[in-house]
Amino acid sequence: MTGSETVVVEAVVAVPDDQGCLCCGQVLPERSGVRGGPRLRYCPEGQGMWDGAGFSCKRHGAAVVAYRAARGEESSEDPLAVLDRELLRMRQVLEPVAEVMAETAAAVGEQREVVRREAERIGAAEARAEEARRALEVAEQARDEAQAQAASDRERADAAERRRREADERADAAVEAAAAAERRAATAEQARQDAVVAAQDAVKTREAALARVASLTDAVAAANREREADRAEVAAAQAHLREAQAAERAARVAAAEAADERDRLTADTTRLQDELAARTTDNTRLTHELARLSATTARLTSDNARLGDEVARLATDHAAAAARLDSATATLATTEAALATLREQHTAARVEVGVLRRLAAVVPADATGHPGVRQVFTLLTGGADAHADLVARLREQPEEDPADIVMMFLRDHDLVTGEDVVRRIFELTGHNLTPDVLARRVLVEVAAGGTDD
Repeated sequence: MTGSETVVVEAVVAVPDDQGCLCCGQVLPERSGVRGGPRLRYCPEGQGMWDGAGFSCKRHGAAVVAYRAARGEESSEDPLAVLDRELLRMRQVLEPVAEVMAETAAAVGEQREVVRREAERIGAAEARAEEARRALEVAEQARDEAQAQAASDRERADAAERRRREADERADAAVEAAAAAERRAATAEQARQDAVVAAQDAVKTREAALARVASLTDAVAAANREREADRAEVAAAQAHLREAQAAERAARVAAAEAADERDRLTADTTRLQDELAARTTDNTRLTHELARLSATTARLTSDNARLGDEVARLATDHAAAAARLDSATATLATTEAALATLREQHTAARVEVGVLRRLAAVVPADATGHPGVRQVFTLLTGGADAHADLVARLREQPEEDPADIVMMFLRDHDLVTGEDVVRRIFELTGHNLTPDVLARRVLVEVAAGGTDD
């Protein structure tokens, strides 16, 4: 068969009934409307195992079949199976990392919860310590005030005792003054009695001397003068007696007042002594409370130090967990980067397949007879003339789309200058060229070694 001949094969290759889809292997339904006819070769649109995201068995099954044929019918090398295997491998790699990350996150969460609870306990302990310190300060202030008040009460009691002693001394002096007044009053009374006796004697003398009045006028006058003097002395004695009685009454009043003052001072002293005893009891109680608060403060300080050590240990554990988390995160990032690279490679492969399908779609079935096309095939296959191979493949697969056969043929070989073909197709797409002219022009330009318009 020459290069100018057109290969037209109308024979149909029958597929066994028990054979599934050539792409994904699913069982195919019977052809609708064809009684007893062969089954479909590919899954209907949208029913394939891998249909979705722009892929379907019906539209891309031929490319998958050609790929398998080029790789020696090894299903494990199926592009989709390879992708599934890589995804499975990545999942197997990432699942332990995810589990470790989950465990690490849980451990970190637990450690953070422990740290939070310990921080709350430390805060509560510090609050209790602060409250105890304040209570201790209040107790010390109350103790100081009680001691100051006790000292003041003692001073007041001492002053009251001094005033009581002074009152006793004044009362004793008043009693002595009253006794002296009584003695003076007794003396005055004796003088009055003596004066009365003297007056009686004078009267007797006057009566005795009445007979001698004439002769004894001078004696009578003298006696009268003596009587007047005695009367004056009696009056003076009576006045002195009245003064002594007034002094006695004043002394008695002063003694009563001194006794009242002494009783009041005694009552004040008793009350102050009772208050001093109560303050002493309060001081003792506050001293015990101070000792208890001091012990509580020491215990809280010890608990605070222990909790500080525990927080430091938890912080160290948290740092270690954070380091493990960072390591796991770095591993995950590396794995994700590798997965992203695989995804990019898969996306690039899909784009390349799409571009090659676009190239194959614009290459007519008889393009293989063009000498430029044959030269391109020679260049694309590394110098081997693949024209006969392509013609044989077209003859062997008459039921397939020739564009798919050409596309898969290009995929079966290492495309040395495939990028030039792809670039040139995109450059010439906007020139409103027919598919036949576009394909011939691209192939001829690539075969000639140039890509100028």
